Amino acid sequence: MRKLTFCLALLFFVKSSFSQNSFYANDSISKVGVNVINYGSAENAKFCHIQKDSQVIKYGPYEITAYGIKDKAEYVAREIQVEDSIKKVFLEVLSKGSLNLYYYIDKSQKSFFVETNKLKLTQLPTRNELAEFHKILDTITADCEPANKSSKLAKYNRNSLRFLINQYNDCSSRQFPITRFGVFGGLTFTKFTKSKNSNLSYIQDVDMNYNSGLSLGFFIDRPIASSNTSLNFKLFYSQNKMNYTKSYNTYSTNLDIKTSAINIPFMVRYTFPTLKKQFYLNGGGVYIRHLKNESTVINNTTNNMLTENKIISDKMYGIALGTGIQFTLNHRQYTFIEFLWTNGLKSGDYLDKQQFCLIAGISF
Repeated sequence: MRKLTFCLALLFFVKSSFSQNSFYANDSISKVGVNVINYGSAENAKFCHIQKDSQVIKYGPYEITAYGIKDKAEYVAREIQVEDSIKKVFLEVLSKGSLNLYYYIDKSQKSFFVETNKLKLTQLPTRNELAEFHKILDTITADCEPANKSSKLAKYNRNSLRFLINQYNDCSSRQFPITRFGVFGGLTFTKFTKSKNSNLSYIQDVDMNYNSGLSLGFFIDRPIASSNTSLNFKLFYSQNKMNYTKSYNTYSTNLDIKTSAINIPFMVRYTFPTLKKQFYLNGGGVYIRHLKNESTVINNTTNNMLTENKIISDKMYGIALGTGIQFTLNHRQYTFIEFLWTNGLKSGDYLDKQQFCLIAGISF
């Protein structure tokens, strides 16, 4: 125990003083700034490989107590059961704090271990024993409510377990990174505008204001590498019926638009890691496919149609930006309110399409 305490204290000093430099150490000496080669997790569990001039020197877990690869990983030498025997190996350190998480892999097994001051090094049950796996996670995170709730969602992989143990060590209320699905609905305010390079002279002076309509859809939110950033995909239906009139000295022009569309914003979202209320920002692109696309421009005086060509494209691409706030209901579900702006752009003799959406929804 005295050796272990010394080793962990030494590791902390090395990391604080030399900031992610490569190193190796034992109970009596440490060397920092050496060239430690990364051979992958399986080989790193067997040996520490040091490049010295043209030679590669290997140190085993019976020779050194710990080593680190610059900006990559740290390893500690510990005894574990490998197949039918007790063997000393290098465990990769995934999280350090009041609860430590380690990882080991070789040709025959992939294992995770946890350890605290009161709990000796303990192997977590495998993915084939998920009930026992979640039971242990529930027990060791019991004194941190956010992490305890997240333990029910943890999976048997590096990113998931590292997020959970880091969350426990910080007792952070960050949302656990799992793929979420949900539905939403709200109001959509739509406005068609003439692009700068358009030749639609017959509607040049027509003032096209925003028109409101209902929208309904679903979303998928998938985290990126267990972070607060995610890929957010929405699909919603909207429809609009608009009529505009412009009067001139001797005649007036009437513009009538009837559309329905499938709108697909695909965005990157960042959620600020706060408590039960979590603000977020998102941005990306949007694809709009009009299912119904009817537009007419008529001279009211002569009742003549001024164009027989479509002035709204069936397909549009553009940008999407949004912000919102979500409210955590439990370890899996949340509700949210979001303000979303999309701008479908077209060149030539087509109208652009701007939409402001005020939506509310819930995840499953």
